[in-house]
Amino acid sequence: GTALGNPGTDWYPAPLDSPNVGPLYVELIEATRSALAELTTAGDTYTVHGLFWHQGESDVSRTAEYYDLMTALIEGVRRDLGMPNLRFVIGELASTKAQTFRDVQWEIARTIPNADFISASDLTTTDGTHFDTPSMITYGERVGYAFRPDRNTLNFEQPIYTTGALDRQDEWSAASALEVVAT
Repeated sequence: GTALGNPGTDWYPAPLDSPNVGPLYVELIEATRSALAELTTAGDTYTVHGLFWHQGESDVSRTAEYYDLMTALIEGVRRDLGMPNLRFVIGELASTKAQTFRDVQWEIARTIPNADFISASDLTTTDGTHFDTPSMITYGERVGYAFRPDRNTLNFEQPIYTTGALDRQDEWSAASALEVVAT
Protein backbone atom coordinates (compact mmCIF):
# COMPACT_ATOMS: atom_id res chain seq x y z
CA GLY A 1 0.00 0.00 0.00
CA THR A 2 2.95 2.37 -0.36
CA ALA A 3 3.44 4.91 -3.15
CA LEU A 4 6.09 6.76 -5.10
CA GLY A 5 3.91 9.76 -5.84
CA ASN A 6 3.34 11.52 -2.52
CA PRO A 7 6.05 14.06 -1.57
CA GLY A 8 7.38 13.45 1.93
CA THR A 9 5.85 9.99 2.25
CA ASP A 10 6.65 6.38 1.44
CA TRP A 11 9.13 5.93 -1.43
CA TYR A 12 9.06 9.47 -2.77
CA PRO A 13 12.32 9.75 -4.72
CA ALA A 14 13.89 13.06 -3.73
CA PRO A 15 17.47 13.88 -2.74
CA LEU A 16 18.27 12.66 0.79
CA ASP A 17 18.57 16.24 2.09
CA SER A 18 15.18 17.26 0.68
CA PRO A 19 12.19 17.68 3.00
CA ASN A 20 10.16 15.84 0.34
CA VAL A 21 12.15 12.60 0.43
CA GLY A 22 10.08 9.61 1.52
CA PRO A 23 11.07 7.80 4.72
CA LEU A 24 11.03 4.38 3.04
CA TYR A 25 13.42 5.69 0.39
CA VAL A 26 15.74 6.97 3.14
CA GLU A 27 15.50 3.63 4.92
CA LEU A 28 16.32 1.73 1.72
CA ILE A 29 19.46 3.80 1.14
CA GLU A 30 20.61 3.81 4.76
CA ALA A 31 19.98 0.10 5.34
CA THR A 32 21.80 -0.81 2.12
CA ARG A 33 24.77 1.43 2.92
CA SER A 34 24.93 -0.01 6.44
CA ALA A 35 24.80 -3.62 5.25
CA LEU A 36 27.50 -3.04 2.64
CA ALA A 37 29.71 -1.20 5.16
CA GLU A 38 29.28 -4.12 7.57
CA LEU A 39 30.50 -6.52 4.90
CA THR A 40 33.50 -4.32 4.13
CA THR A 41 34.35 -3.92 7.82
CA ALA A 42 34.28 -7.70 8.23
CA GLY A 43 36.78 -7.98 5.37
CA ASP A 44 34.27 -9.47 2.99
CA THR A 45 33.83 -8.53 -0.63
CA TYR A 46 30.53 -8.29 -2.42
CA THR A 47 28.92 -7.62 -5.75
CA VAL A 48 25.49 -6.03 -5.96
CA HIS A 49 23.87 -7.58 -9.01
CA GLY A 50 20.73 -5.48 -9.01
CA LEU A 51 17.56 -4.41 -7.34
CA PHE A 52 14.14 -5.94 -7.94
CA TRP A 53 11.21 -3.52 -7.70
CA HIS A 54 7.59 -4.65 -7.58
CA GLN A 55 5.29 -1.77 -6.67
CA GLY A 56 2.65 0.41 -8.20
CA GLU A 57 -0.83 -0.49 -7.07
CA SER A 58 -0.99 2.71 -5.01
CA ASP A 59 0.25 4.75 -7.96
CA VAL A 60 -2.12 3.45 -10.65
CA SER A 61 -4.03 6.74 -10.41
CA ARG A 62 -0.74 8.51 -11.27
CA THR A 63 -0.11 6.70 -14.54
CA ALA A 64 0.88 9.92 -16.31
CA GLU A 65 3.48 10.72 -13.62
CA TYR A 66 4.77 7.22 -12.93
CA TYR A 67 7.41 7.19 -15.66
CA ASP A 68 9.06 10.30 -14.19
CA LEU A 69 8.65 9.09 -10.60
CA MET A 70 10.18 5.69 -11.33
CA THR A 71 12.97 7.23 -13.38
CA ALA A 72 13.74 9.57 -10.46
CA LEU A 73 13.75 6.59 -8.08
CA ILE A 74 16.18 4.64 -10.27
CA GLU A 75 18.47 7.65 -10.73
CA GLY A 76 18.30 8.46 -7.00
CA VAL A 77 19.11 4.95 -5.81
CA ARG A 78 21.99 4.69 -8.25
CA ARG A 79 23.30 8.11 -7.13
CA ASP A 80 22.81 7.61 -3.40
CA LEU A 81 24.41 4.16 -3.39
CA GLY A 82 27.24 5.27 -5.67
CA MET A 83 26.29 2.57 -8.18
CA PRO A 84 25.60 4.43 -11.43
CA ASN A 85 25.02 1.22 -13.39
CA LEU A 86 22.97 -0.65 -10.78
CA ARG A 87 20.59 -2.98 -12.59
CA PHE A 88 16.90 -2.35 -11.91
CA VAL A 89 14.45 -5.18 -12.52
CA ILE A 90 10.86 -3.94 -12.61
CA GLY A 91 8.08 -6.40 -11.86
CA GLU A 92 4.82 -5.97 -13.73
CA LEU A 93 1.63 -5.59 -11.74
CA ALA A 94 -1.06 -8.23 -12.08
CA SER A 95 -3.06 -8.17 -15.31
CA THR A 96 -6.10 -7.10 -13.29
CA LYS A 97 -4.48 -3.64 -13.02
CA ALA A 98 -4.77 -0.99 -15.73
CA GLN A 99 -3.03 -1.89 -18.97
CA THR A 100 -1.96 1.73 -19.42
CA PHE A 101 -0.06 1.60 -16.11
CA ARG A 102 1.57 -1.72 -16.98
CA ASP A 103 2.56 -0.23 -20.34
CA VAL A 104 4.40 2.53 -18.46
CA GLN A 105 6.25 -0.09 -16.40
CA TRP A 106 7.27 -1.83 -19.61
CA GLU A 107 8.35 1.44 -21.22
CA ILE A 108 10.56 2.30 -18.24
CA ALA A 109 12.35 -1.04 -18.52
CA ARG A 110 12.80 -0.56 -22.25
CA THR A 111 14.16 2.99 -22.11
CA ILE A 112 16.21 3.23 -18.90
CA PRO A 113 19.73 1.84 -19.32
CA ASN A 114 20.33 -1.40 -17.44
CA ALA A 115 16.68 -1.91 -16.52
CA ASP A 116 14.70 -5.10 -17.07
CA PHE A 117 11.07 -6.20 -16.90
CA ILE A 118 9.44 -9.24 -15.32
CA SER A 119 6.14 -10.08 -16.96
CA ALA A 120 3.08 -11.02 -14.93
CA SER A 121 1.37 -12.30 -18.04
CA ASP A 122 -0.87 -15.34 -17.41
CA LEU A 123 -0.56 -15.09 -13.61
CA THR A 124 -3.62 -15.11 -11.37
CA THR A 125 -4.44 -13.36 -8.11
CA THR A 126 -6.31 -14.13 -4.92
CA ASP A 127 -7.92 -10.71 -4.64
CA GLY A 128 -7.30 -8.83 -7.88
CA THR A 129 -3.92 -7.55 -6.62
CA HIS A 130 -1.84 -10.24 -4.89
CA PHE A 131 -0.68 -13.29 -6.83
CA ASP A 132 -1.97 -16.66 -5.69
CA THR A 133 0.56 -19.28 -4.58
CA PRO A 134 1.18 -21.02 -7.95
CA SER A 135 1.53 -17.63 -9.66
CA MET A 136 3.89 -16.35 -6.97
CA ILE A 137 6.11 -19.39 -7.51
CA THR A 138 6.12 -18.81 -11.27
CA TYR A 139 6.80 -15.11 -10.77
CA GLY A 140 9.66 -15.91 -8.39
CA GLU A 141 11.15 -18.24 -11.01
CA ARG A 142 10.96 -15.43 -13.56
CA VAL A 143 12.71 -13.05 -11.17
CA GLY A 144 15.37 -15.65 -10.38
CA TYR A 145 15.95 -16.26 -14.06
CA ALA A 146 16.48 -12.52 -14.63
CA PHE A 147 19.42 -12.61 -12.23
CA ARG A 148 21.08 -15.74 -13.63
CA PRO A 149 24.46 -15.07 -15.19
CA ASP A 150 23.60 -17.32 -18.15
CA ARG A 151 20.16 -15.84 -18.74
CA ASN A 152 20.91 -15.13 -22.39
CA THR A 153 20.98 -18.88 -22.94
CA LEU A 154 17.45 -20.14 -23.40
CA ASN A 155 16.70 -23.28 -21.43
CA PHE A 156 13.32 -24.82 -21.98
CA GLU A 157 13.58 -27.56 -19.36
CA GLN A 158 11.75 -25.27 -16.94
CA PRO A 159 10.01 -22.75 -19.18
CA ILE A 160 9.95 -19.12 -18.18
CA TYR A 161 8.11 -18.07 -21.31
CA THR A 162 4.39 -18.35 -21.67
CA THR A 163 2.68 -19.33 -24.87
CA GLY A 164 1.34 -16.45 -26.91
CA ALA A 165 2.80 -13.10 -27.86
CA LEU A 166 6.52 -12.82 -27.12
CA ASP A 167 6.28 -9.07 -26.45
CA ARG A 168 7.11 -8.25 -22.81
CA GLN A 169 8.49 -11.66 -21.97
CA ASP A 170 12.03 -11.48 -20.57
CA GLU A 171 12.74 -8.03 -22.03
CA TRP A 172 11.70 -9.02 -25.54
CA SER A 173 10.03 -6.44 -27.67
CA ALA A 174 8.46 -8.23 -30.57
CA ALA A 175 6.04 -7.64 -33.36
CA SER A 176 2.59 -8.90 -32.52
CA ALA A 177 3.00 -11.69 -35.09
CA LEU A 178 5.90 -13.25 -33.18
CA GLU A 179 4.64 -15.84 -30.70
CA VAL A 180 5.87 -18.58 -28.41
CA VAL A 181 4.16 -21.87 -29.18
CA ALA A 182 4.16 -25.22 -27.42
CA THR A 183 4.95 -28.30 -29.47
